[in-house]
Amino acid sequence: MRKTNHIILQAAQQRYNNRHGDIGVAEEAQGLRECDGGLTVIGKNRRIIELPAGDSLVIVDHRNDKDYFITHRNNTLMLFGEKDGDNFKIIDTKICNIESEILSSVLLDRFVVLSTGKGSIYLHFSNGKYTAIDINKAIPDIIISAGESSTTYATIDAYAFNGTYTQWQAPLNSTDEKALRTNLANTYNNTTSQLNRQGRFVQPIIARYAVRLWDNSLLWVSAPVIVGNGIQGASKVEMESNSTLTALDSSSLAIKSYGVALTVKSGCSIEWDNLIKSIDVFYADTSDPVNTSNINYRFVTTSQGTRKNLLEISLSSLNSLALGERLANSSKWKLLTRITDLKSLRELNAQGVGLSKCADTTGGYLSPNTAITYRYEIYSDIAGADDLATVCRNISSEMKPATAISHSGQLYRGGGSAQYVNRWNIFQSSHSDFSNYPCNIYTELTLRSQDGERRLVDSYYSPTTPMMLNALMAFPFPEAVKVKIKISSMGLVACYENSLKANESGEFAYCVKPTLLPQLPPIDTEGVFHIPETDNITCSTHNQLLISVANNPLALSSAAVIGDSDIRGVAFAMRQVSANLFNKYPIYIFTTQGIFAMSADSGTRLIRRIDSRIVVCSKHIAQTPDGVFFLSNGAIYALSSTKATKITECDNYRQIVWNDTFGELLCLDNDCSLTAITPNGHYNSTHEKLLKIVRSGELSMYGYTINREIIDLYNEESIDQCTVKFLSHPFALPGTINATEWNIYGDNLDLQLTLYGEVGDSCHGEILSQTSISGSLNSPLIIPLLSAPRKVYRIEITGTMPTGTILHGVGLIMNK
Repeated sequence: MRKTNHIILQAAQQRYNNRHGDIGVAEEAQGLRECDGGLTVIGKNRRIIELPAGDSLVIVDHRNDKDYFITHRNNTLMLFGEKDGDNFKIIDTKICNIESEILSSVLLDRFVVLSTGKGSIYLHFSNGKYTAIDINKAIPDIIISAGESSTTYATIDAYAFNGTYTQWQAPLNSTDEKALRTNLANTYNNTTSQLNRQGRFVQPIIARYAVRLWDNSLLWVSAPVIVGNGIQGASKVEMESNSTLTALDSSSLAIKSYGVALTVKSGCSIEWDNLIKSIDVFYADTSDPVNTSNINYRFVTTSQGTRKNLLEISLSSLNSLALGERLANSSKWKLLTRITDLKSLRELNAQGVGLSKCADTTGGYLSPNTAITYRYEIYSDIAGADDLATVCRNISSEMKPATAISHSGQLYRGGGSAQYVNRWNIFQSSHSDFSNYPCNIYTELTLRSQDGERRLVDSYYSPTTPMMLNALMAFPFPEAVKVKIKISSMGLVACYENSLKANESGEFAYCVKPTLLPQLPPIDTEGVFHIPETDNITCSTHNQLLISVANNPLALSSAAVIGDSDIRGVAFAMRQVSANLFNKYPIYIFTTQGIFAMSADSGTRLIRRIDSRIVVCSKHIAQTPDGVFFLSNGAIYALSSTKATKITECDNYRQIVWNDTFGELLCLDNDCSLTAITPNGHYNSTHEKLLKIVRSGELSMYGYTINREIIDLYNEESIDQCTVKFLSHPFALPGTINATEWNIYGDNLDLQLTLYGEVGDSCHGEILSQTSISGSLNSPLIIPLLSAPRKVYRIEITGTMPTGTILHGVGLIMNK
């Protein structure tokens, strides 16, 4: 009686092991993919184009139903070509220079963000081309100062005393003093409030300007400066009394006010015109030094002309240093004016809402630039100090992250380090007057970093020389502890040096001159100075995850600190995990202390370590619709919810990517071979030898071969003769095998079918039966054994077959 044992042909569960193997599973499956009932022949990936010698593929960007191919050539980024359907067009135009290794590349909305060893490069896509945008060129150079002044006379009503005074030297009784104080304070407050609503200010204010992007987020905020030439004390009011000392006549309170003037030294670069919405000028709520809760007064009898009985009355004032401290620590900022005409700004003639040319230029402005003064306009925009502090910290350094990924329209960057970038210059803290002589300027900022005190040095040439510094010297680095400025002009050197401290919101560092007046720096008799080289100041961001605003990689939305570990990679749950866990769709952060899960909402974040396994880098993480695959310690794991399950043992691949089309994990080995692993742990080797895999959004994925070819990993073309190889692990069966039943159906076959027999452990053993097929096969093929049976067997299929041919299970016929 005969019995047939069927061996199901399936992809391998582990790499080749010449000493032992699992029963019934394959050792090698090349050019074959699992399908229902067996294995199917894989097609050849469609060739797109061959890159020129020296080019390497950086990223493929899918937009407007086209794929744009960006390459790296001799320290230059190139837009090599575009693919529209099946048509490929070579463009080969230069995008920008690049001087450092590309660590990662991310697509987000209209941007390609490249992380390099020297910081981030932002490529903006518009009208079929990419422009590298330099954040420094988005920042205009504007000097904020006081504009034209004028005097307002406010009427103080007459007042009848509550009694009769017989001597001018006698103090006023409490009722009269309170009434006079209220009368004077109301007049002062009402008048100053009315002037403020007209865009005019009585006392010094603190002001700054910011770059607002198309989505209303702020890209950059300048260091604040004090505007207004010192404190204006409340004017003394002379109120004439009648001879009986029972009443005071009406009088007038003189209040001097000023407008805010802007002097534009340079505008924003033209490539930012589609990205910048406006340049906004903010001012803090005035912290009035006048104390309206107390009055100073004295009785006076005039000695010249007609004798008069007068009462001199004034409001008391705070000291100037206290006012400066109060201004520097303001918590709310109001929008003063908004410049929307960037073209006029570049022409040094800013036009904006609420702006007009200044009628009075006696304050001394930088000639021939045009000073403009704010006129009355109502705005409701208010920015908090915490919001501005976030912007300042975001733009004051260049991120060099260990990982970067986009998800749901936001850019996530984590790990690595950040290098300080000095985007402040002295002109932002100059005060009005400039000479027409050129100068060399040197600034040195001392910062407290993780490595102790470090210096941030900058130097530049200016065709004009600033003659005064602002009363408030501020920098966008809250870590700054000292500033030194030297200006060399016409053989003389002006010096300025002062200690700095961080303001209360941690937004910037500052010092305030006690007089609140601009001061000319002293002249250094040396007349020359040497500019030392700057320190490369970096700060560690190894455990920080920075998150951008929606569809805008230029602006920071929030940040999270993940333990004290180094962040290696980030992935996301695409499918709901739990109704009450981590806001349903957690963020997975892979670190040197294991895997953390974090809630995905923008409120209070829940962060918890869920696994201790370590991932080497972000290229060892693959995100799928059903979970996350990751490589750790020579094995691939599937992470679902908060549980990691081992899929298969494997070598240490250098890159793993999920293939949505075939539901496989593509694993790129160090020898450039490409292996596909199914979620159940079976694998097969493909035809390709690749240097890297590049995903283009969710719609396409490309490979870059060792022959500089770009291939489409989502598009397999059918070919008539596809080379395949299948070799099973050794397996043992009870009984004696008499014949082998091969179940391969198709045309244009050129195959060799072999049954091996082994004694003990070996790689192959002896050939027990072997046959060749050439042409078509439409029914089971039974081949009897040529030699005595063995205890252990292997099956091998080699040769060529057309794409799509299916190899069904092999039957081993034996006596029962």
